[in-house]
Amino acid sequence: MKKILGIVTMLLWAGTLPLIAGNPSLERAKVMLFDQKWQSALVELDKCRASNPDGKDALQAIFYRGTCLKELDRTSEAVAAFQQFLAVSENAALREEAEINMVDLNVELLKRKDKLAPTRLKQALSSKDKSVRYYAAFKLSYLNDKSLSREGIPVLKGIVNAESDNELRERAKLALFRIDPRSLENMNKTDRTRGRMLRIRVVDKHVAKGQNPERVSISIPLSLATLALTALPDSEKKRLAAEGYNLDTIIQTLIKTREVVRIEDREATIRIWID
Repeated sequence: MKKILGIVTMLLWAGTLPLIAGNPSLERAKVMLFDQKWQSALVELDKCRASNPDGKDALQAIFYRGTCLKELDRTSEAVAAFQQFLAVSENAALREEAEINMVDLNVELLKRKDKLAPTRLKQALSSKDKSVRYYAAFKLSYLNDKSLSREGIPVLKGIVNAESDNELRERAKLALFRIDPRSLENMNKTDRTRGRMLRIRVVDKHVAKGQNPERVSISIPLSLATLALTALPDSEKKRLAAEGYNLDTIIQTLIKTREVVRIEDREATIRIWID
C-alpha cells in the first residue's frame, strides 16, 4: 500500500494527475469552442483569466482567446493574443498551432496593408519548428508580392534538397515555380537539358478587338518540364488529349528534335517548342 501511495504522490507532484478539476470557466469555454460559440467562449475565457491571472489555466485561456478572435475576424486582436501566448508558453503542440495561426492571420493583415505583417511572416520562416517554417514558405508562395514570396525560397529549396517525402518535395518545387521558375534552374538538371527552355503558348482565335489573344504563356527550363505539365490549365490538357496528343511524348520528342509542335482547333492554337 505504501508503495502505491508513493507512486501516486510522485505523479501528483510531477503534475501528471490533477489535484483538482480544471477551471470551470475554461471547461465551459472549451465546450463553447467545440460548438463554435466564439463570443460566448470569449466571456468565459476572460473569467478564467481574471480568476487566476498567473495560473496554467489562464495561459490556455489566452491561446483559446486567440482562436476565438481569429474566428470572429478580429485579426489584430488575435495576433496580439497569440503573441502573448508564445511569449511565455512552453507547450510545444499549442505553440506550433499558435505560430501557424499567426501565419494565416498575418497573411490576412498583409491584404489590409498592415506594416508589421511582412516582418512577422519573415519571422515564421525562422521558427524553431520545422512545420511552421514549411507552412510559412508554402503560404508565402501564393502571395502577389513576389519580393516577400522570395523570402521563402531558402526554406523551399531546403525541402527539395533534404526531405525524403517525394510528395512534399514536389509541393516545394511547385511553390518555387509559383514564386520564380528561375529559382529552380540549378536544381535537378541533366546535361541533356542544361540551358534549354520549354515554351508553351496558347492563342485564342476568337477575342474582341484590342484584347490580348494569348491565353496561356509558359516559359521554363526544360529540366522542369514535369512542372510545366502541372502548370498547364486542365482545359488545355483536355484539348491536347482530345486531339490525340500526349504531352509527355511531345516533350521527349522535342528534346531530340527541338521542332515546333503546332496544334489547332476551332478555338485556339497551341504551340510547343524548345530553344
